[in-house]
Amino acid sequence: MPRFEWEGAEDFSGLEAGRWLARVRSALFGRPGQAVMAELEEALLALHHHRLIEGALFDADGEVCALGALGLRREVELPTGGDEEDVSETAFWAETHLGITYTLAWVIQEANDVQFGRLSPEARYAAVFNWVRKWQMDPEAAFAQYKSFVLP
Repeated sequence: MPRFEWEGAEDFSGLEAGRWLARVRSALFGRPGQAVMAELEEALLALHHHRLIEGALFDADGEVCALGALGLRREVELPTGGDEEDVSETAFWAETHLGITYTLAWVIQEANDVQFGRLSPEARYAAVFNWVRKWQMDPEAAFAQYKSFVLP
């Protein structure tokens, strides 16, 4: 279980924000994080329909979110129900079942559900795919963009 769990911008004091951003940087700039992003890109490309849902790992039609796509790629059984889940629950599930850090899972799910949540499933897919590519090709620019999204 992580020592620091971020529950949203309203919880951010200066020190907490710095700690969270340091965790994001560590999770996404390191080799393990970059490997997950490369695998996530492959998982997204492998989806039969280039669509991503929001608010759940999967739905009754078999559609998935970004972390759900990674779960399918790794042949992990997705939890039954597929109902609305909060980002923290999904991040803990990904940490336990996908073996990725809570922070990395949070950032991926946050992109899928919050940053690009109001888009259509097809537009969300394209936005998340481009977001994943940006973290791989120019992590400094992606991190700067993330900071401007997260910090008021």
